[in-house]
Amino acid sequence: MGRSSGTRCRGRDEGVLRRPSAPPDADQDAGRRLPCHGVLPGVAEPGQAAVQAGDAPGAAVAPHRRVDHHPGRGALAGHVEAHRGDRSRSGAEGPRSRRDGLGREAARSAEPGEQQPADPRSSGPVGRHRCLAEVSEDVTEAEAPDVVVVGAGPSGLLLGGILAKAGAGVTVLESSQAPNPQTRASTLHARAMEIFDAHGVEFAPELPRHTHGHYGGLPVDLSQVRSGRAGVWKCPQPDLVRTLTGWARRHGVRLHYGEHVESVRDQGGRCVVTTRTGRTASGTLVVAADGERSTVRSLLGIECDGAPATRVLVQADFHHSRLARRRFERRGRCTVTAAPLSTEITRVMLHDPLWPEGEARTLDDLRTAWATSTGETLPANPSWLRTFGDDTGVARRLVQGRVVLCGDAAHPFIPIGGQALNTSLMDAEALGWRILRYLDDGDPQSLLDYQDERLSWLNVLAGRLRAQARLLFDTDAAATESKVLVAEKLAGDAVYRTKIADCLAGVDVCYRTPTHAVRRRLAPAQLRRAGVVPGVSRVRRALVSDNGTDVDAWIRPDHHWYPVARAGARRDWDDVVRPLDNLEPEVAL
Repeated sequence: MGRSSGTRCRGRDEGVLRRPSAPPDADQDAGRRLPCHGVLPGVAEPGQAAVQAGDAPGAAVAPHRRVDHHPGRGALAGHVEAHRGDRSRSGAEGPRSRRDGLGREAARSAEPGEQQPADPRSSGPVGRHRCLAEVSEDVTEAEAPDVVVVGAGPSGLLLGGILAKAGAGVTVLESSQAPNPQTRASTLHARAMEIFDAHGVEFAPELPRHTHGHYGGLPVDLSQVRSGRAGVWKCPQPDLVRTLTGWARRHGVRLHYGEHVESVRDQGGRCVVTTRTGRTASGTLVVAADGERSTVRSLLGIECDGAPATRVLVQADFHHSRLARRRFERRGRCTVTAAPLSTEITRVMLHDPLWPEGEARTLDDLRTAWATSTGETLPANPSWLRTFGDDTGVARRLVQGRVVLCGDAAHPFIPIGGQALNTSLMDAEALGWRILRYLDDGDPQSLLDYQDERLSWLNVLAGRLRAQARLLFDTDAAATESKVLVAEKLAGDAVYRTKIADCLAGVDVCYRTPTHAVRRRLAPAQLRRAGVVPGVSRVRRALVSDNGTDVDAWIRPDHHWYPVARAGARRDWDDVVRPLDNLEPEVAL
């Protein structure tokens, strides 16, 4: 996995995109359509070599034409300037046309000053359905979806289902021969559950709910977070994947297992993915949701910035064990955890500061360290064991050519308290409606907005995870003293406790980019008061109640909002980036 070792996350003055400003509430001119088979630089064109597994990173991703990029902006940025024309754009989304259940544009009355959207079923190279007609004859429509998603983990399945539910054609390619039976992540927070509710993902039976999560190993009550889904919900990853697989397939997602990606190339204005079995899938876009060791990210030569791993941890799941329950206990130099995932499975985790970073540990290593630190003997054989590090990497760019990164492929994060899984699910929610806009009008600015906004937040979250890791694992005097102080603040400072709970639950997410700011998501009760129905795929204008004042605002499909007048749009961001504790700033300002 590519990484620039020792490189810190970018600060706000090194944002990934600089673009000229426009009137903040400019309408997006829904009637103006661009052919979505236009060239996006950054992936090999016909006549160039495809990017193959094993090639030198970035060797075959030369842009179609050279453009001047801001660092980290990605090759797609040049496509924006080439297609902008006289179109007035800004961070404001403006109203968009809506789809019916078949993905077609449903007729509606034009708002004042708004041109009636063009009908994508009409002749001419407009709308995403025209893209399928533009594919060469040797590629059938079944092999040429609108979007190819690489990776059938939670984020890939959620994204695929969101797109297919809105009428897009989606194919998901998974390298494994079958869904992974390993428990891996199991914690879902309030924001993830809100996203599932908004898109009709149902769990049967209902997931068990708990009231407390943890921040750096310290218990935090999450039952009072402002959400109809306040709390912590337990769902082993195999169960989550099974639920999302069924839901996505019901909405028309085509899922293929045993398809390891070998190459990614641009051909005829589409992105073509070829696997080891010889299967070829061609999409208007390809989404890499193939995990922290992303094959697609590696093929494209996209590296990660951030703090390199400095610690080694081992997790293992044991069946029918009688281990004592432990919650991030300090036992000598080690940090140990033993917690039941179900009535049959207990998960153990151990960190030994003497283990060298980068070296995989064996079951014998875990047994020896566990016996030495706790005096207990682990059961015979675990059903699953893995070694991992405390990575807090963030990909340098999330968009390159016709490829977009999502989930762990975009941010290899240490899985503290479910933060990695829940962040990946929020990636899918943030990306889904952006892709639908791109499929409608062919303008890649919506994808660059996804890149800008998510990178701004991921760097905040990376800092928080570093701070939590220090609380969890470091045993030096300064870290021990800091943990005592944080525990005292959690017990005695209601404002601090609320801020910590919001950050763990994922309800404090907000964005600031070089051109705009976006406020936190609206809670379900606030959406109802504003008259917005969850699950819509276009931006709506409505009155938002903000501290007792009605504000004229744009509300996005991901339920984030900002005032039409833009005044105060940065309020949430300025509050969020203040350090949560004295260990380390959450974001480099």
